[in-house]
Amino acid sequence: MKLEFIDKQDFNKIVDELKSLYKVCLNKDLSTEYFLWRYLNNPIDDFVLCIAREDNKIVASYSILPINIVVDNEIIKAGISMPILVKPNFRNNGLSFELAIKVYEKLKERNYSLLLAFPNEIYHYNLVKKFGFEDIYEMPTLKLEIKDKDIYHINRCDIQKVDVDNDYKFNYSLLLKNNTNKIKIYKDVNYLKWIFRENPIEKYNNYVVSKNKLVLASLVLKKDKNKIEILELNSIDKEYTKILLCKLFRDSIEDEIKNIELCCSIYNKNHRVLEELGFKNDIPVTYFTLKKINCLDNKINDYKNWCIQMSDFKDSLK
Repeated sequence: MKLEFIDKQDFNKIVDELKSLYKVCLNKDLSTEYFLWRYLNNPIDDFVLCIAREDNKIVASYSILPINIVVDNEIIKAGISMPILVKPNFRNNGLSFELAIKVYEKLKERNYSLLLAFPNEIYHYNLVKKFGFEDIYEMPTLKLEIKDKDIYHINRCDIQKVDVDNDYKFNYSLLLKNNTNKIKIYKDVNYLKWIFRENPIEKYNNYVVSKNKLVLASLVLKKDKNKIEILELNSIDKEYTKILLCKLFRDSIEDEIKNIELCCSIYNKNHRVLEELGFKNDIPVTYFTLKKINCLDNKINDYKNWCIQMSDFKDSLK
């Protein structure tokens, strides 16, 4: 058995085997275009992928998606842990642990401070018990059932103020400076373009309220059959939040949408607005865990200090 790290320039050589591994382990059919977008086109110029070979064939892999985290107005190097994938015939022999140790050592060498993970109920136990991740919170899904109430006339918001900016040509500098007291994934315009506009398998719409192209609030959504997922909701004021949600509600009625879902902490200023409009805690519940690579302040262990949104973990569950 040989464990090795793959460089960016060699990624194209193994992408077909990775696709096969995802299919075997996660029952996911993902395109080559998706893998190239996810691993090679990330605007954060780093790459961490460790594979295990047996008879020159890939039998396991562990990858980290590089991100930046804002803590006390300082940008630090971090990553999101993807599931460790091992073919069935090679499980229960310590291979996943070997891969993990090798990856964590590499992250320490590269001065990563933190590793986030959002496991489902299958992967959660091992991450905490075997790999040293710490539980931060169990995050419920906030859900609104459209049939529950007449939301068409809520607050009679002026939805004429809402634009669509799917190409991210507006100025988002004000939103970047918002919630500076919260720990969050740093998303500049290049990151937003990559994660939403350039995604090869999902289509997103970005509603904005702006003044002279300066964005005051933004809501990124994805329509999925009869429901809408809000991937991002950011605003400098709750009144702008209400305008965006009112626009979304009216679109939902026109499109016969049944549910609207998002992730929003009770410590987020938007949570009270969402509650007032009828959103309630529901399933699925997402585990939020982390692993310290290099020492950080203990404030990162308190969920009150975090601002986590659905876009932060949705793809890591694939």
